[in-house]
Amino acid sequence: MADGIVYLTVDFTAAPGTQTTATVERGASATGPWTLLDTVDLLSQMGSYYDTTAPLDVAIWYRWTGSPGGTQIVQGPFTEASTGTVLVKDPLRPWANLEFEFCPNASQALDAVCNPGAPFLVWAGLGNKTYRADANLFDVYNARVPADIYGVRKRLDGSMKLFSKSLAAKDSVETLFAGGGPLQLQLPAVYGFPDVIVQPGDLVEEYLAVDQRKPHRVWEAPFTAVDRPTGPQQGTVCANWCAVQSVWPTFADMTASGATWGEIAAGTATCPGGATSPVVPFRDTFTRVVAGGWGTADTGQVWTTTGGAGANYSVNGTRGVQSHGAAGVTMTSLAPWPTADVTVTCDWAIDAVPLTGGQFFPFVVARALSTADFYMARCQVAVGGAITLAVRKRIANAETQLAFLATGLVYVANAIYTMRFRVDGTNLMAKVWLTSGAEPAGWMVTASDPDLTLPANVGVRSTTTAGFTNPLPINFFFDNFQATV
Repeated sequence: MADGIVYLTVDFTAAPGTQTTATVERGASATGPWTLLDTVDLLSQMGSYYDTTAPLDVAIWYRWTGSPGGTQIVQGPFTEASTGTVLVKDPLRPWANLEFEFCPNASQALDAVCNPGAPFLVWAGLGNKTYRADANLFDVYNARVPADIYGVRKRLDGSMKLFSKSLAAKDSVETLFAGGGPLQLQLPAVYGFPDVIVQPGDLVEEYLAVDQRKPHRVWEAPFTAVDRPTGPQQGTVCANWCAVQSVWPTFADMTASGATWGEIAAGTATCPGGATSPVVPFRDTFTRVVAGGWGTADTGQVWTTTGGAGANYSVNGTRGVQSHGAAGVTMTSLAPWPTADVTVTCDWAIDAVPLTGGQFFPFVVARALSTADFYMARCQVAVGGAITLAVRKRIANAETQLAFLATGLVYVANAIYTMRFRVDGTNLMAKVWLTSGAEPAGWMVTASDPDLTLPANVGVRSTTTAGFTNPLPINFFFDNFQATV
């Protein structure tokens, strides 16, 4: 089935610099001329876009221009082949698009819709077209002809007629028009009616049968040709376009879940875990003030704290704090998360670097059944600030190191770093980077382990080992905590 949508993805990771946004243009050849379609945000220098107004039966190309940097990537040719049907599409709500079987006139459409074996949506045709004048005449004193003030004619006024033959088809027509915005008409070439964006007027629903218990309907709406609409495109009924990043933070997360951009755009993507609505994301920016604990996250999850005195946990309006008044104490902040597979990301900072001896350790934690059983990504800050990164497991309070890397990073007091930890089936992956710098493109350490499989808590942890001579307390700070499927 033709849908008149071209699904695009782009990867700027090989380009110099860090591209954060990109413009998307469409052209009739690999060298243009180009028509600007939109500007999109890039996630880890990767982006996607679907052209919901792509023409049928002609070759088209797309040009991406990254920013900052100006790197250009041209993709194509793409050809969306028509199948002789009529497409009525909402450019901003492509999941609501409908395909109507083509009939040359209303009589044939009526025959088709009344045929038990016929399709449930039938195109009944166009009404008369009007090319409206934009002119005004003004009488001029003592002149035989008036003054004529005019502009170009309006492109098109017209009307469309549709048939539906089931209650489900009736609902789909209502849904398509419910958005209230412009629609695109794409008709077979035999109509001599180029693709056009129209703003429908009042939609009239008429019962086709005298017995109104029968589901057959006739729909008619006037329309006026307008420009292509702008605004956020809603790709799926699972998660509208504004929430996709909350459900799948990166392109890799999306593909790992089995979803594709095509399914999202078509409205057939299922949410992680097969749910009909997205897993509520877990985010905390710690903008509240709490003493003796961490309180409730921005998205409603309740933090629990374990280890050390309750007074050593606080939220200061900008960050969550774990304050160590003695060496050798482990402090943990956890909150529930509903899925076993999870990506945990958090910024961390320490107000000191170990002096003389000892080490400081910030962690992010996943699948934490308790403080005795969990997976973790751990940074070790040694004397002098050298940072190592490890993936570890803790089972019945016994820890095992699964992967380890000397990162080459050197910590200085109060510097802010970001740690990301992904647990996906038996796969564990972690990375760390200076928050003000560029995120590494790949995972820095990876491991595999089958021991913990159930969904549980996520969170952060900190500890120190004896030997340092820094004045106490040693404060660990956490911010921008996020957990996503």
